[in-house]
Amino acid sequence: RVEYSQSPDLKSTVEVLATTTTYTAEDLCGPRANVTDPVMFQDPGFFHTALLKDLKPGVRYYYTYGTDKATSKTASFIGPPYPDTKVAVTKFIGYGDMGVYYPPYNGDSMGAARVTRALEKEASKGLDFILHFGDLSYARGRGYIWDQFMTQMTTVSEQVPYMVGVGNHEYDHVSGGEKDPSGAPDNGFHPEWGNYGSDGGGECGVPTVNRYVSPDNGNGVFWYSFDYGLVHVIMFSSEHDFIPGSRQYLWLERDLKSVDRKRTPWVVVTSHRPFIPVRTTMVTMLLGYT
Repeated sequence: RVEYSQSPDLKSTVEVLATTTTYTAEDLCGPRANVTDPVMFQDPGFFHTALLKDLKPGVRYYYTYGTDKATSKTASFIGPPYPDTKVAVTKFIGYGDMGVYYPPYNGDSMGAARVTRALEKEASKGLDFILHFGDLSYARGRGYIWDQFMTQMTTVSEQVPYMVGVGNHEYDHVSGGEKDPSGAPDNGFHPEWGNYGSDGGGECGVPTVNRYVSPDNGNGVFWYSFDYGLVHVIMFSSEHDFIPGSRQYLWLERDLKSVDRKRTPWVVVTSHRPFIPVRTTMVTMLLGYT
């Protein structure tokens, strides 16, 4: 459960019960992810989601989460603006690729450490949200790395909405497609012109889906959109079919047509992979809504 209040000492709290999910090795699409081993699949425990309603814009809320037997330390966040509320500034950070950091701090580990510290600093000064569009933990089927990543990002995600999308290292798979929570046909999107292989280590998005929540106006964490202040954000999946006529392409067209530029003059479209010339149809479509 979550208990929250406008008071730092948590007087007059509102209590919200959480829903709970988990997954097993059998829910994953292939190896390494579905191999029970200390450095591959590990029981992830349980994931709890609570929805806080009727938050007032600009108000700082203090909260704890846990049970009668164990409760977290107190954290806080700022309530988001109401829809149609005119705001002067919307401040956010967006990036792709991360991973975990660990001694010795060199190479990719050093980069992850620096980015994490920068995010913590900016979050403490005031951010509206953070976008991380793919390649989150780089677990690639190794459960313990997901645990490391979630611990690493706690200080940031306790303060600021941390909105994620999928990249090849969370999703791409070549077997077990019937277990894919995105509902993609067969074993997912594998165009002949791309390097869409098995970079997800058999995860096929299952660990990501259980750890993160998104608006229900698209296809879960795979693609969705939301408004925040001056910005309409579209989290687009480069790991799923986006050619004209595809499910995602048609959704994106509908979403772009629905944007009210008077309410959200800025439209941000994220993609884990860059739009290279072979995807000129997508670029042309996006430019049509500028």
